[in-house]
Amino acid sequence: MFRNSVYGLAALIAIIGLTGNKNQNTEQNQKPPVHIGYYLKTLDNLLTEHIDRMHAANGLTRAEWQILNSIYCTPNIDTAILVDIVKEFTDIVTAHKLISNLIKKELVTGHKFLKLTGKGRKCYNMVFEMQKAFRRRVAKGISQSEYEQVIRTLDKMIKNLTVDK
Repeated sequence: MFRNSVYGLAALIAIIGLTGNKNQNTEQNQKPPVHIGYYLKTLDNLLTEHIDRMHAANGLTRAEWQILNSIYCTPNIDTAILVDIVKEFTDIVTAHKLISNLIKKELVTGHKFLKLTGKGRKCYNMVFEMQKAFRRRVAKGISQSEYEQVIRTLDKMIKNLTVDK
C-alpha cells in the first residue's frame, strides 16, 4: 500500500521542502523544519515493520496477506484479475509464486479460479482480527474527521503528482 507511492512522494516532498511556511528561520539555535516527507517515510517504515512482524508470526508475507484478503473479498476470483489487483505489492511472476505457496500451505485452492480453504479462512480471520487491533492502536486519539482530512490531503498530493501519467 505504501511502499512505492509514499516513498516516492516523501522523497519529492523532502526535496522541494513543502511545509506551508515560506518564512522559516533556522538560525539562532532553532531546529530546522521537519518536512512532511519525514513523517510519511517514518510512518511508512513503522507501519511496514509492525505489519510485516504480524504477518510473519502467522506464516505469511505482506503480499501473501494481500492475496488472501483479495480472495476472501472475492471468492472464486480469476487468477489473472487477482494478479492485477496485487501488482502494487509485487510483480506478476512473484504473485504467481506466492499463490502457489498459499496453495502448498493449504490456505488457497484452485488454479484458474481461487478460493480460501477452511484453513485459509481460519488464518484470514485470525490475522484480520490482529489487523483491526493494530489499526485501533495506530488511530488512537485521532478523530474520524482528522483521519478523513489526512486521506483527502494525501489523495490530492498523489493526484498532483500523477496527473500527467
